Order: sequence, then structure tokens, then C-alpha cells
Amino acid sequence: MTKRTTYAALFLLDLTVGGEEATVTISRVARRHGISEKYLWIVASALARAGLVAAVRGPSGGFRLARPARDVTLAEIVEASEGMPLPTVKADHLSQDRAAGDVIADTWAVVADQVRNAFAQVRLSELAERYRERVAQTQYDFQI
Repeated sequence: MTKRTTYAALFLLDLTVGGEEATVTISRVARRHGISEKYLWIVASALARAGLVAAVRGPSGGFRLARPARDVTLAEIVEASEGMPLPTVKADHLSQDRAAGDVIADTWAVVADQVRNAFAQVRLSELAERYRERVAQTQYDFQI
């Protein structure tokens, strides 16, 4: 995954963990993850254009999820942030040996479809649940 997609996922994860109706500011997410605010604005704008986040104006403004986290897939996050990561390859541009080019292009297409399908199976709500579980595992119980 590229940095842009990773930052998009982090941003959406923060919105999800904060509560689906809660708003989160760009500056808060940038500080929390050590991401440039300017770059995060670019990511947030792409997510807003894709209908994944909504801007909220006013004193308690920021961004919130535009749809429930259970309805947002990792495939949508990847597509919104940069387009699908594995574009289709045209065999006629690969090799003078057409059969070899066809085999490679067909293989890339199968793998790309598998990756897209895997991304479509992962929900933002699942990422949030995994995050909560990970945080709970790292909490220490200091009972005396």
C-alpha cells in the first residue's frame, strides 16, 4: 500500500474509533500519527469526494464518517485515495512474444481481481474492532 492509502485508512480509523457521529479535526489526526496536515488535507479531500467522509463546520467542526463504518470497505478506501493499486495490463505492450505477454497479463489480471476481492471483504468496522482489541491487549492492569 502507498503512503496515501495508509494515511486514508488511519484517518478513517480515527473517525470510526471516535464514534460514528463524532467529528475529528485534521490537526488532531496529524499530531496523533505524525502526518503533515497539508498532506492529510489532500487525503481528506479525496475521501470527501468519494463520499466516505463529510466536513462539519462550526466550533466543534472537523470531519465525520459519511456512512456507517460497517458499510465502508477497504476497497473503497483504496479506490478513493488513489485508484485501485493493481491496474490491468495490456498484453500487446508487454512482449514481442504474444503468448508470453498474454500469460503474464492474464496472471496479473487474476491476481489483481483477487486483491480487489480481498479488499472488498474487509470493512472499516472490522479495522476498528481489531484496533480496539490491540489496544486492550496492551493495557496493563495495575491492581494491588
